[in-house]
Amino acid sequence: MWHNDIPDDVIAILAVMSYPEHKVSRDGLMKIAKLSKLRDVHMSQNLVVNDDLLSAIAIGCPFLETLDISSCHRDVTGVGVKALDFCSSLTTLDISYLYKVDDESIQVLSRNGRLRCLTARACSGLTDSAFEDLACLCPNLESLDVSGCLDITNHTVTSFLQSPGSDQEKTLLLCIGGTSVVEEDLDMHHPYITFCVHDLSQNYLRADTGIILPDPEPDTDSEDDANSETKPVCVSVVAAGAEMDNDMDNGWEESENNMYYNDDDLLYGDDPLEMERFEFS
Repeated sequence: MWHNDIPDDVIAILAVMSYPEHKVSRDGLMKIAKLSKLRDVHMSQNLVVNDDLLSAIAIGCPFLETLDISSCHRDVTGVGVKALDFCSSLTTLDISYLYKVDDESIQVLSRNGRLRCLTARACSGLTDSAFEDLACLCPNLESLDVSGCLDITNHTVTSFLQSPGSDQEKTLLLCIGGTSVVEEDLDMHHPYITFCVHDLSQNYLRADTGIILPDPEPDTDSEDDANSETKPVCVSVVAAGAEMDNDMDNGWEESENNMYYNDDDLLYGDDPLEMERFEFS
C-alpha cells in the first residue's frame, strides 16, 4: 500500500478510498500516523476507520489541517472525534453521517478555537448543546453544515446570532435544511451570516435510518383510496338535450291525463253558461 521510498515530509494530501476490489486493512491505515507532515486526509466511506486510527493520526500528524471521515460510521464514535483535539492545526472537518458522535465530542473540538469549516450532516446524535461552545470559542468559523440533524432547533441559530463574533466583519454560512429549525420564528437577515435552508444530506448515506425513521404504520385511508381507484365507476351518460326531451314528453303526458281524467278542467275556458248547464245536467 505504501511506497517506502517516499519520505513523509513530501506527502501533504492523502486520499484513502475503499472499493470492493481494493480492500483496505486497519493495519495498513495505521501507517498514516507515521506521516508526520501530512496535512489533508480524506477517508470518506471507509468502514475500517475506527477510534484507534483517529487517535493515532491525531498524535502522529500534528500538522493535519483537513480531515474527511464522513460515512465512516461503523466504528467511529465520539471517543475518536474527541481525540482530534490533539490536532491543533485542524481547521476543516467532515463528520457527516456519523450517528455515534455525541455533543461532548464537538464541545471538546471547539476548545482549540481553530475550526473554520465543520460539516456534520445527518448526525442524529448531535443536539443544540454541541454548538453553543462552537459559536463562542471559534470566532473564525466560516461554514457550519448541520443539514439533516433532526435535533437541531432555533437555539443553535440563536447561539450564533448572539455570539460575540457575529458583530465582526466575517462571513459565516449556516446550512440548516432538514432540521427542526422554524424559520418563521427567526430574524434571518444578518449582515455577516448567510443561511442555507436546503437539506444537503443524502438519505442513502444515512446509517441511522432504522433508528430515527421506523417503518410507518399502514395507512388504512390510503389503502381505501388506492382500492377505490381500481373499482369500476358507474356513470350514466345522457346525450345532450335529452333532458329537455324528457321534460317535454312528461309535460305532454301530464296534460293529456288532465284532459281525460280531470273533470274540473274539462270545460275550462269555455262559456260559463255552458259550464253551469253541464253541472246541473
